[in-house]
Amino acid sequence: MFRKLWKLSLLLLTAVGAFLIYKFAFLMPDVTESVYAQTIYPFFTQIIGNLTKLVSFSVGELLLYIFAAYLIFGVVFTFFSFFKPKGRKLYHFCKRILTLAIVICMVYSSFILNWGINYARKPLADTMGLEIQEATVAELKDTAIKLADKANSLRQQVSEDANGVFALTHSKEIVLESVQNVYDACAPEYMNLGVKTRVKGVLTPNLLSTFRTTGIFSPFTYEANVNMQMPELYFPAVAAHEYAHLKGFAREDEASFVAWYVCSKSEDTDFAYSAYAYALTYVINALYDVSPADHQEVVSLLDEGILRDFANENEYWQDFESDLADTGEQIYDSYLQNNGVSDGRKSYGRMIDLIIALNREGEL
Repeated sequence: MFRKLWKLSLLLLTAVGAFLIYKFAFLMPDVTESVYAQTIYPFFTQIIGNLTKLVSFSVGELLLYIFAAYLIFGVVFTFFSFFKPKGRKLYHFCKRILTLAIVICMVYSSFILNWGINYARKPLADTMGLEIQEATVAELKDTAIKLADKANSLRQQVSEDANGVFALTHSKEIVLESVQNVYDACAPEYMNLGVKTRVKGVLTPNLLSTFRTTGIFSPFTYEANVNMQMPELYFPAVAAHEYAHLKGFAREDEASFVAWYVCSKSEDTDFAYSAYAYALTYVINALYDVSPADHQEVVSLLDEGILRDFANENEYWQDFESDLADTGEQIYDSYLQNNGVSDGRKSYGRMIDLIIALNREGEL
């Protein structure tokens, strides 16, 4: 009996193989970029993404619930192995534990080979020919002022609701359908490889809000998913961020930069304003950490409408502050660190380095 378990356990080696490939990819970022990120990965997205885009709902969300149900069933099923006849309890217990482990290893291997290797690709700064260096407070302030000027100008061109808060010109569903068009019109080719598809909304109300999350990418189904309950201010930018993950930009800082870079060039003022407000938030928060006085000076330059938009955004997320949300953030922080992002969620702030590098080039 236990010989069968030994043979079955060999399937665990798939995860070992995927792990070794993953670690090896980090040793050769240029090769990973040209062979995987720009060739193999876009091909994968064409095959699977063209299937999942045929349905309007998120297949990835559905699979998440099925996997969670399977894990619960698997644990309960394993417990019932103790009710087997004497002499077979240990065998059935080991077999069921091993089956669970194999399924988890297969999921892990699929994650790595389907998408995770993109964490090891060449840094976007190198692809764009940008020099990343430590920014001075003066550079940070200058970048914040330029972003504020752009945001102020765009704020005058967008719509408001009855409370004077930014309102999308079209529905959120139309925004999700428009993301691929914005990329087609504004993204350089290397930012727009692979399948072209609509971004999808998460169907379960407040599922992502409970974990203070704006969007999630499914690497198994190549679907970019967005929180449909979040306020409208960052909605287009977040949709573009998740779409950047679909395009192979796994690192959060790079996905955020790509979202801003692409949307900032859009003729759709909703996308452009959302992108500048999105980037401005990161930059002024970073400025506050190093120079509260300069931060206050930049904030004083902001249009009253932008301040109302920021206040509305903060008010929404305050309602979801909880221990569960904190736990979710800690889990995601660990996930990022285990995938080569050494500073975890703080890597979102490194988006600023890329914007400042553009500013040094006179392109902001």
